[in-house]
Amino acid sequence: MITLFSREDKLEAAVEADDELDAILAEETFDVIALIEDEIIMGLPLSLMHDDCDTEELKRAKADKPNPFAVLAVLKQSRS
Repeated sequence: MITLFSREDKLEAAVEADDELDAILAEETFDVIALIEDEIIMGLPLSLMHDDCDTEELKRAKADKPNPFAVLAVLKQSRS
């Protein structure tokens, strides 16, 4: 929950009293849409996650691709 304060001294006192308080200093014009957008973005996970991970499919996907460093080593040897 976000708490709006109209005066900065009250905001600072409330934050000092409660470290976990989500507080914002209200202005005459307040962009609520930008606040909601920021809260949604902050709530998103840093990376995609899923519960089901089949290791056999993952091993098969990795096995199909050649090692890029091995390919580079072959190219380097062919130039010498």
